[in-house]
Amino acid sequence: MNHPLQLDGVSVFLVGHGYAPVLTVTDGDGNVTKEPVVFLPQDSTFASFGVVKLPDASPRQLGFEGMFYPTFASTGRDPYSAFPDALRPVVSLFGYSGDLGMDDGAPQSVYQLDTAGLDRFERAPGNPVRFDLELGETMQLPDGQGSISFDGYQRWVKLQVSDTPGKGLALGGIVVGLLGLMGSLFVRRRRTWVRVTPRGDRTLVEVAGLDRSTVAEGLEDEVRRLAEALGAPPTDHRSTDSRSTDSSTRSATP
Repeated sequence: MNHPLQLDGVSVFLVGHGYAPVLTVTDGDGNVTKEPVVFLPQDSTFASFGVVKLPDASPRQLGFEGMFYPTFASTGRDPYSAFPDALRPVVSLFGYSGDLGMDDGAPQSVYQLDTAGLDRFERAPGNPVRFDLELGETMQLPDGQGSISFDGYQRWVKLQVSDTPGKGLALGGIVVGLLGLMGSLFVRRRRTWVRVTPRGDRTLVEVAGLDRSTVAEGLEDEVRRLAEALGAPPTDHRSTDSRSTDSSTRSATP
């Protein structure tokens, strides 16, 4: 489950799996309903809980809830599953008849049975009937309300299909962002500019530089080389003004 199946670049994960008993219910009017019903595993032995609802049954609606035991075993009154594989599958259900509450349009969970409007099948008051059905077995419902059969089982799986086509682009963006951060930390940011001002028969050319780093090493040399490239004579005259963490150098050329 931790290593997905790869199909054409798509990852398929197994999220869950279990059993779906195939039940056949015949109501009191002889109408037959047969279908697999998903039961949800409750423990590592795959003892599973499920609900069966028959809103179209007549003369009364029918409902069942109970357990599916892949390998049925019992300690007297309490059944359990001894093994997760279906070595001795048994469905153990309690039955109800009446109003399932599905006609008013209110949403219901397929894994829960609302018994508020239902009458439980009982042998005597307070003694409910439990239908323990082995594979291929049929039991009659009380008061001629039909029968229920356990005809087999199917396996169900819950899959998650995942595709992340943009993960390469996202990774590339992260790498570019890290490179930019490293550049801002280790690459010195400097600015140089030239200002030309006419003064009578002369022209004043000012060359300046600004370094935001705490150590402005080499800035004065760069400004001097720029001034010399503009025609200034070689000179050792330098003036430096340092404020806070900003270092600036200016060179004037007549």
